[in-house]
Amino acid sequence: MFQIIFLISILPFLFACQSAPTIASVQSHKDSPSSCRVFLEQLDRERPLEVLNTITQLFEFSCYHEVIQLGQAAQLKYQDKQYSLTAEVTSVFLPDGSNTSYVMESYERAFLSFLVARSYYNLKQFESSEIELRKAYNEQRADIYNFGDDPINLVLLATQWESSSEPFTARSYWRRAAEISEWPELKRWIHSRIEELDQTTNKSKTPWHIYKLGSFPGLDWKFRFSNVTENGYYRLEPLKEHPPICHSETGFILPTSPWLDKMNQRYQTNYHPLLNLKSWIRVPVGLVYGASTLVAGASLGVLGCVLSKGSDQGCRESIRIGGAIAGKSDDVIDYTLAPDLRHWNQVPAAILISKVPLDEEDCYLQQLAQKTALTVYQL
Repeated sequence: MFQIIFLISILPFLFACQSAPTIASVQSHKDSPSSCRVFLEQLDRERPLEVLNTITQLFEFSCYHEVIQLGQAAQLKYQDKQYSLTAEVTSVFLPDGSNTSYVMESYERAFLSFLVARSYYNLKQFESSEIELRKAYNEQRADIYNFGDDPINLVLLATQWESSSEPFTARSYWRRAAEISEWPELKRWIHSRIEELDQTTNKSKTPWHIYKLGSFPGLDWKFRFSNVTENGYYRLEPLKEHPPICHSETGFILPTSPWLDKMNQRYQTNYHPLLNLKSWIRVPVGLVYGASTLVAGASLGVLGCVLSKGSDQGCRESIRIGGAIAGKSDDVIDYTLAPDLRHWNQVPAAILISKVPLDEEDCYLQQLAQKTALTVYQL
């Protein structure tokens, strides 16, 4: 109900809303499984998150030609923010993200490039795969709207480089992952891996087994009460916890919680100052919307009693309806102040990398023993 009340109250501003960008139609490859064509036929190309989730599904069903086509189109469309004065001004009267096009986070761009590189590799187009691997790192470091690297994608890129024609290139990716990771276990494990690479005289062609564990959890938000001047007043939290970190002699399970940390940077003054400023402007706007809802509900109750002309039942019903509307004022405020929670939710909740098959990896066997194993797809 409060969504309807909210939309009515800001109807004059809706003319400025922008539609999400569209991408060109992608045709199924003649050598691809029949399921690939079904995914593409059902795809709504005007919905960015549906496009990204479809790319994940296409990869899981070995639709590598389609992943490359659709992935490269998505890279171009959702890579950077396109500013519109009208949209930026009117966005302070609306929940964040409701009238702005979706822009991928840097970790999403890098993971998308990894899927494209892996698709080329699975199609035995190794040179194209290595080109995409270099692009994946550049995607994280690019000085555009969302930027910054993360240890998860760096580990994925390092493992893929070890299977390339230049396996020693992986060293720099391993080192960078160790530098920025906050997990001591991962740092130690990476240092031992680098030592193994340094002691190897011949090209290492032992492939890594890479698995996607589960899907990224849904998100909720709460008010942040510490250091709000620099970080903003939002704190994003997962609806379900990520799997715990695990390491063995042959592999590692890495939760993708650093990607949530990356999303929590959105409203920092030194990252997106305009976004931070708009979030603070939205506070009095939300309070006005909430107060208007409260007054509208109270007025409806009083007016209903007046118009009922002494009918107790009519007055009670008016007060009940008016009270229900007034009671939604808190929801209207929360709805107005809510951060942009959009994200690619079919990325992994964790990744498993191992030198041995899944049924021999100790970390995964521990999950099975504890009955906490997630849905597994090989990447």
